[in-house]
This record gives sequence, structure tokens and C-alpha cells, in this order.
Amino acid sequence: MMDGATNPGQSPPPSLAQRLEDLRDRVDTLRKKLETDSHQSDIFLATMESLLAFIREYDDGEAWNAFEARPEFTAHREYFGRCVLRFTWMMESLTHAELMAQPVRPGSIGPFIGRQTRGQYARMEELIRLVDFSECRSFVMTGCGKLPACLFFMYDRTSIPDLLGIDTDAGAVTMARELVEKWGMSRIHIEQGNAAEISYAPHDTIYWDPFAAPRREIMNRILETARPDATIILREPFGTGTLLMEPVMPYLDPRFVVTGESEGFPGRFMLKHYILRLAPAL
Repeated sequence: MMDGATNPGQSPPPSLAQRLEDLRDRVDTLRKKLETDSHQSDIFLATMESLLAFIREYDDGEAWNAFEARPEFTAHREYFGRCVLRFTWMMESLTHAELMAQPVRPGSIGPFIGRQTRGQYARMEELIRLVDFSECRSFVMTGCGKLPACLFFMYDRTSIPDLLGIDTDAGAVTMARELVEKWGMSRIHIEQGNAAEISYAPHDTIYWDPFAAPRREIMNRILETARPDATIILREPFGTGTLLMEPVMPYLDPRFVVTGESEGFPGRFMLKHYILRLAPAL
């Protein structure tokens, strides 16, 4: 039988155009559901779980690339990005309440972080293999949120003396500080600030989180103020994750040099880490 031939009576495989139309229908259906019932928290959470399951499981890369090139894709990302922020806010609030209600145990906070956000903490494990933190004296995380699991991991697994979390939202800053104070994480400090405006000069390591936006402006601010020897850790969406968060790599300034990257992690948000350095000045 020749390549591409089908058995008599067997339907030919769907074309790219058909698969693309099916994909657009699935995304449109999820969006309409969120737009219709987003005022009801329980339905919103259930629909977001369906969206995240779709993001995690969809594997037709050819159709996805075609969809990503469509004019409506950016508008979808802006909408779903707002939904993901709301979803994350709600999940972090639940975990914050759980941690504040628990008695403090000796040792790491990691085992006591709730199921909904434990993956963020565990995901940091790969950085210990990718980056040497032995000489790092100051680490800053942009967009730390109410539950800065990244900083909690760095506190538990490194001896970095200054771990700083930055967030624009005053409520998130207050709640993150409550956890830091309760659990006695004396090397962590949380400040309110705009990641596109602060100076990165004091920091050896910059953790560039996808929830900190606008990403292009943050990239430019890092270029303007970071030290030449700074290590920049970019947390970046890939694959279907680009429906939820804006990727930086398509427009990464050539003054950044990629020195390492993690394996693609097929988790809820489809994120990976890139390790960047600034190219030496000519």
C-alpha cells in the first residue's frame, strides 16, 4: 500500500483546516462558558480546571501553531490571561488560609503547601541543577503574589541571605508578608513595587516570572539596570501555555544570551525555565 493510502471504506484523516476549526471551536466554547458564568465562583473554578486540562493534554502541535498565527489569538490570550490571574489569586487565597491556620512545624514549609500550589514549589527543584547559587547574595522575584512559593523553595534549599519578592498589589504583599512572618523566614522580604520600574542593580539573580507584566517593559528595565554579571531566570510559557501567558522568547533582546534551559514541564500552565546572561559589551 502506498504511503498515505487508506483502507477501503476508511475515512481519510482530518485535514489541518478541519483540525484547526475543531481547535477554535473548543477554545471558543471554553471562553463562552467563562464569559457566561464567571460571576459564579464554583462554575468559574470548574471551567478553569477544564481549560487547564485542555492546555495540559492538547498535543496537535501543527494545528496549535496554525491557531497561534490567527489574528484572534492575541485577544484570546488577553482574555484567558485575565482568567488565569483570577484563578491563581483564588488558589493562592485558599492556600494562604490553610497555611495561616496550621501550627508552624520545624523545617521546610514545602510539605505543608496545599495541593493546588505545591507544583509551583516543586518546579523550582530543576533550578538547583541549572544554576550555581553558592555565590548569590541577593535574589529578587518579580510578581511574587500572595504565595511566593519560589522564594519559599529558595529559602529552604539555599543559603542566599537576601530573598526579595516584588508585587504591585498591596493585598498580595500583605498576605505574603503574613506567611513569611508566621513561618519565621527571616531571609525573605516582600515589597510593593513595579517590576518595570525598579532597579535590578543590587541583585545577583533575577527571577522573571510570567505573572509580572508588561513583559516587554520588564525586559527593557532589566537590560537598563541589571549588573553585567547577573543571572536572569526567565519563566516562560511554551506550547499551549502561550494561550494563557505572553512568551518573551519570540522578541528576546539579542543582548541576552541563553546559557541553559529546563525540559518542557507539562504541568497546568506549560512553563519552562531559561537561564540568561547579558552579552559582554563590545
